[in-house]
Amino acid sequence: MTNTKNIQVLANLLMLAVIVLGCAKDPDAGKYSKTITFSTPEPAPKDFDAWSFQWSTPRWDGKGQLDYIVRLPDGSTYYQADLPQHDAWNPPTDGKADFGSNYAGGDPNAFFGKTINVTFRVDKGSLIFSPDRFYTFTFYKGGFEGTVIATQSAIMGGE
Repeated sequence: MTNTKNIQVLANLLMLAVIVLGCAKDPDAGKYSKTITFSTPEPAPKDFDAWSFQWSTPRWDGKGQLDYIVRLPDGSTYYQADLPQHDAWNPPTDGKADFGSNYAGGDPNAFFGKTINVTFRVDKGSLIFSPDRFYTFTFYKGGFEGTVIATQSAIMGGE
C-alpha cells in the first residue's frame, strides 16, 4: 500500500514539475486571454532561404491588442509583430508574412527539418479564425522570386 502511495506522490510531483517548466518556457504565459497557433504538419524542408505564412485576419475584441510571434525551435523569438486595432468583426481579409535573410526574422536555417509555429495572441476577449479559410506555409529556394520547393497547409490549434 505504501509503495502505491509513494508512486502516486511521485507521479503528482512529476506532473507539477512538467507544468511549472512548461510555463517557465513561455515568458508571456498568462498574459493573453486567447492564443491560436498555426503549425507545419510536417518538418520544414532542409534547404530553403525564404518562407511565407499566408493567413486570413481573425475576429477579436477590438479593444484587445493582437500580435503574432514566431519562435525558434529553442523557444527564443524569431519574429514578433503587433497587428493594428480595427473593427474586429469585419469579414476576414487575406494576409501574408514573408520571412528570410533580407526580410522579417532573418536567416531561416534554424527551421531546417523542424516544425514551424506561428502563434496569434490577444490580451482581451476572444480570438476566432475562420476554419473555412486557407492558412499555408510556403518555402522558397532563390528568394521569393525563386522556386517554390514546398507548400504545407497549416494545422490550427487553440491554447
